[in-house]
Amino acid sequence: MLKEEIGYSTLICRSNEPHHTVFLHDFPLSDTMVASLRGDLADAPTTVHFVALGDDAGTLLAALREDGIDLAHHYVSLQLLTSSFERAEAARAVFDELPHADLAKIDLPLGDEFAPERAEYLIDVVRRGDYLEQADVAERFYRLLRSSRPYRVAITTREGSMEITDDAGWFQLAGPLTPKEARLVPGGEVAYVGGDVSGTFTVDGALLATPQRPEAAEAATAMATLGGRLAEDPVTLHIEAGRVTAVTSRGSLAEELLALTPLDRYGTVTEVGISFNRACHPFVHGWNAASNEGRPGVHIAIGGDPDPERKDFAREAKLVHLDLMAATTQVEINGHAFMRTE
Repeated sequence: MLKEEIGYSTLICRSNEPHHTVFLHDFPLSDTMVASLRGDLADAPTTVHFVALGDDAGTLLAALREDGIDLAHHYVSLQLLTSSFERAEAARAVFDELPHADLAKIDLPLGDEFAPERAEYLIDVVRRGDYLEQADVAERFYRLLRSSRPYRVAITTREGSMEITDDAGWFQLAGPLTPKEARLVPGGEVAYVGGDVSGTFTVDGALLATPQRPEAAEAATAMATLGGRLAEDPVTLHIEAGRVTAVTSRGSLAEELLALTPLDRYGTVTEVGISFNRACHPFVHGWNAASNEGRPGVHIAIGGDPDPERKDFAREAKLVHLDLMAATTQVEINGHAFMRTE
């Protein structure tokens, strides 16, 4: 029986140059995890390295050279495992220096939420991801989207529905990496960041609170405590032209969420994401697990910016980027059924 092609062997970009997959980490990986990652890539045309991640890009580049990597001519797939903003920026500086490279950063919990076992949980999610399937789903999404201009994306949730009518593009955060692409993983979604969205959106799944800067980590941790109650007390956001006008629920959860996300700071819908990463099931509650965002369904985001590379926005806002996931969804694109989740 042929080995199923999933995980890192399909995430990394293939190349005609000599290929290296480098796991950059700043916390101890268990022997079992190291063996698993090596095993995942045993049949792939790549050499696997594990390199300790520090704060200095120059030192990191020297370490890669010492491992026998010709940085000017070889292809380097960087797998970034850190919860440090500063070390992530050092790794990004290294990536920018490499002419043939891709970068996947596992979106790890920050501050007091970080623990090696949580990091390894998310690594396992990435290892189970079917990136070829994700590419096929994304291709079907774009094919339906192109069938009419402007397009109409209708999203029905547990207690409401909303529409996006626009001709702006969607971002793809799914499938195998491409040369010079940097992406957060697990991922597995297409995302809209325009403002032509109106209606109601009921959050009955989970949430993911990502601090834009270290000083927002405490607020993100506080938001994470609410996620486990969404199934019993769903929260509905009322949206007009990309602005949240009200947040309601049958119980007290909407009021508690508003106390942490006042509309004068969190009133703009900064993202609508349609996710289809089956490895991200089930939802995780109690800590900010990035896999929640990839679980099949729809999420909207308020606060911050969905693109962590826009450092000017992130530093100025000092907000949490809060993804709110609907578990019960139905998506139609230009009148064609695309996805249904429960």
